[in-house]
Amino acid sequence: MAEGMGPVGSASGGGAGGCAPRPGGRTGITLALLGVLGLSLTGFGGLLTGHSAILIAVPVTAPAAVALALAGWLLVERAGRRPGA
Repeated sequence: MAEGMGPVGSASGGGAGGCAPRPGGRTGITLALLGVLGLSLTGFGGLLTGHSAILIAVPVTAPAAVALALAGWLLVERAGRRPGA
């Protein structure tokens, strides 16, 4: 490896193929993770009964957890698309 050059995808280099990582992907992963955790706490039964659970000091209902997971998925999908594809 040439001096001063890191591997592709390293923190100093950027994403795969030399393009910079997009912040929407990081946000999407975080939202999806919180949505899945919230849904695992409330359960699918909470969708109909309105059950809520505390997730990182914030009450989360099952519909809100599903919305978080879907929003995260959409952000990750948008961040993963290449320009012109």
